[in-house]
Parts: sequence; structure tokens; C-alpha cells
Amino acid sequence: MFTAELVSYLEELRANNNKPWFEANRARYEKLRSEFTEQVDRIIAASSRFDPALSGLDAPSTLFRIYRDVRFSKDKSPYKATFSAALSPGKKASGGPGYYLCIDADGELLVGAGIHEPLAPQLQVIRQGVARCGKELDPIVADPKFQRVFGKLGGERLKNVPRDFPADHPYAEYLKHKSFTVGCTEQAKKITDDAFAGHIADLFATAYPLVRFLREIS
Repeated sequence: MFTAELVSYLEELRANNNKPWFEANRARYEKLRSEFTEQVDRIIAASSRFDPALSGLDAPSTLFRIYRDVRFSKDKSPYKATFSAALSPGKKASGGPGYYLCIDADGELLVGAGIHEPLAPQLQVIRQGVARCGKELDPIVADPKFQRVFGKLGGERLKNVPRDFPADHPYAEYLKHKSFTVGCTEQAKKITDDAFAGHIADLFATAYPLVRFLREIS
């Protein structure tokens, strides 16, 4: 299985995070990277059926590099022990609302959606949109399937309502958010290769109302 091979590789990479080992196992990396790219292409195709804004994406533009930026880090390990991708209409560098998936060396699959730590001007626009349209967000986060899959709306929050809004604003709890995200985790090896893309797309579909709402207000 692709996921089992990938997790095994990432476990070994974590234990041997150096250039000689990476180069000696480059053929494994290239094979797994190609298979992961194919899976992401399938995820894009399946997700475009409910989110047409993704239809112009190609998988390579959504994948994160395996090389770490170690310039300002005490940890000089050169490689990430993860395979990950971010899907949004403006590609992963756009900073707009979208979807995320990651497989790590512990075999954990993380699937997320929303917008993570937008810059201050964009965050202000989102909060203004939430202040106007919070009643549209209520049924999204209260949906039983949404709650069963993702739980509550996540992301770092302020202790108090931002000073630009009244403390007793009806959507005060939403306005405290610095990120507007949801996520869930499971063991990647439990998902067969044939089911992988469809399973991820189904999770993205559950999060789509939140992503659509964030796009509309930002």
C-alpha cells in the first residue's frame, strides 16, 4: 500500500535526517512523491465536483517541499518528515481559504480546512464579514455531520473581543478567532490506495460550507 510505504519511509527519514541517507534513498523518495502527487491530482478532480474553484489546480503546485528552511531554526535537520499539500484557488501561497492534508512519520493523517493565521488586514476583513454575516456561519458549525467529523471551529483565539467590535456583539465568540480552521486526524495506513482520494475529498466536502463562507466574506 502507498500509505504504508510512505509512513515507513518517513519513519526512517526522521531517524536518519541527513543528506547522505536522503541521497541513498532518493529513488524511494521520488517514487513516493510521484504516487502522492497522483493521489492529490485525484483529490483535486473529486473535490472540483463540489468546489469548482479548485478545477484549475495541478497537484505539483499544491505540494510542500520536503526541504526545511533552517536559516533561523536551532533544529538544523534538513528535511521534513511529512508529505503535505494545500489546495486553494490561488495555490498554496495565496493565503486564502482552502484545504490541507498531511501525513507524518507517526502515520497520522491530518485533514484540515479554512484559513490559518491570515495577515492582519485580511483578518480584519474576515472579522467584519463575520460581524455582518455570523448568522450564516451558525448553521455551518452546528451541522451534525460537520461536528461529528471536525468538532468545533478551531484556530487560535483572543481572550477578549477585538477592540473594533462591542464586547457584547452577538458573534463575539467568532470574532475572537485569529484563525478559522477545522481539522481531523486518523491513521493513514487504515485507508486503502483506491479509497484514499475519495475519502479525503469527502472530508473536504464536509468542510466546504465553511471554506465557501470565508471566501464570500473575504
